Amino acid sequence: PTRTSQVISEYGRAGFMLSEPVPNFLINGRAQHGGSIRPGVELAMGVEGLQRFVIRRQLFDADSPVSVCIPRNGNMGTEWTLPDYEEGSNGETWQSGPGGAGYDTGDDYEGAIGIDLLAEMRGDGGNPSAFIRIPFTVADQAALGSIANLTLLMDFDDGFVAYLNGEPLASENVPDGELVWDSRSRRSHEAGIDEADAYELAGFEDHMRVGRNVLAIHGMNSSVNSSDFIIRAELVDRVIEVGLPADSVFYTLDGSDPRLPGGGLSPTAISYADPATLTESTLVTARGRGEGGDWSAKVDAVFYTDMPLRVTEIMYNPAPPAEGSPFRRREFEYIELQNVSAATINLQGVRFIEGIEFDFTDSAVTELGPGELVVLVEDIEGFASRYDLSRILVAGEYSGALSDGGERLVIRGALGEPILDFEYGDLWHPETDGEGPSLVIVDALDELPTWGEGESWRPSNADLGSPGIDESGLAPRGRQLPGDANQDTRVDISDAVALLLHLFGRRPDLPPCDVGKAGDLGNIGVLDSNGDNEVNVSDAVWLLAYMYQGGAPPTRGTRCIRLEGCPNVCGF
Repeated sequence: PTRTSQVISEYGRAGFMLSEPVPNFLINGRAQHGGSIRPGVELAMGVEGLQRFVIRRQLFDADSPVSVCIPRNGNMGTEWTLPDYEEGSNGETWQSGPGGAGYDTGDDYEGAIGIDLLAEMRGDGGNPSAFIRIPFTVADQAALGSIANLTLLMDFDDGFVAYLNGEPLASENVPDGELVWDSRSRRSHEAGIDEADAYELAGFEDHMRVGRNVLAIHGMNSSVNSSDFIIRAELVDRVIEVGLPADSVFYTLDGSDPRLPGGGLSPTAISYADPATLTESTLVTARGRGEGGDWSAKVDAVFYTDMPLRVTEIMYNPAPPAEGSPFRRREFEYIELQNVSAATINLQGVRFIEGIEFDFTDSAVTELGPGELVVLVEDIEGFASRYDLSRILVAGEYSGALSDGGERLVIRGALGEPILDFEYGDLWHPETDGEGPSLVIVDALDELPTWGEGESWRPSNADLGSPGIDESGLAPRGRQLPGDANQDTRVDISDAVALLLHLFGRRPDLPPCDVGKAGDLGNIGVLDSNGDNEVNVSDAVWLLAYMYQGGAPPTRGTRCIRLEGCPNVCGF
């Protein structure tokens, strides 16, 4: 037996048998193995058995007040899931009390049911569906921004769909097809009253708001003859806490292996002690190490931030050459890209891998300044015969050719991370298909999925395209947060104060958009919180009511929107 353990250990050091537990990665307390991140997130590492869930904040507990309705028709649609829905406005009846809601003909859920629904749900004339609304409040923008991993803890029998402010974010045992007012669950499920099921509400950031929120639950029983039913919910900010012995996990941020080929510790390896802050795209490589020096298998993941590099113009089917020209039509092709951020970006390792092939690493352009445009061409001599190279930044010639019929274009970063992936079409704007004009992006600051939509492009103003030149001639159209008067990307009391100071002459420089007047369209978009198309004291009052009295949010919403004539304060 002793010899066996020695052999296993030696094989492990040689890299053949690796029995130590493999580390896992957590971003802001939430398990994530690579993928998209925001700059500034915290990367932690854990090992199975040495980490636990910790509730940092409870937005409401399982016994918080709820409203319950057993619907008798479909008049409510899904309106009842919205935070501002007036209960009873469609003629329905609601009852209130402490959660949970349900019934039990036995004693399995004894003590867990605050609102008894037996008479309304069970037997002839009963309904297997129940609508539950649970209101809760988020105090301010700081409290909203601090929530890392919103998690719904559910005791349920038998199925449910959970909506956050009208958006479905979690479900279990839902029937096939459209959900209706008397839907039944697909199968039975017994609630574990002492062990609730956990559902991470991915994307909650886009739907939760400062002030009043509502978690709405469509609970479903499997049958009106079922002996029990319960919906009992708790909403928490739950993260994973890691406790690791010293020198039990080693990692690198440059792609190298923490373990040397002979089994020793690499000089570039970092012993994990505290979370690392990631500010840019990073390849993380880690291994666990036991007390005897045995290593785990290697694990690596690419965490990437959005690179603000966008394709802004495509000349995929140029106008034919002049009579007598030595060049073919395709030799006038080009593609233009722009840095849409306010900082210089490094293009080392950035490459086109589909549609055309081009690597910026050894090109004439390896970095791009704020707002700067760069052009890739099919043939530099043909391109120079039609366009003035003295005013155009050209990185080089690409391999392949742009398809006249449209095709997919894919750009990857140095770590293989996605930068842009879309397909253009020749039918979007027929005049760009061999008649002279190029395809030009309408809004280079728009969301990435819009690159694959025809309405996001237009024909160039110039007859033969405008490589290397921003021909838009339009006012900036930046991302702004409605109500953010002081431009700090948050809506809080300082915005109401700043607006009041401006209106009473104490801050004449406040309006951020257009020419700086409160009546400019862009400034109305930012500052007009009550939606009357004016900027006045009532907008400050509206903001204060929203933040401190559970009033309605700014009428243009609580997410960043694009406004003509405004600077970009929400990022690219």
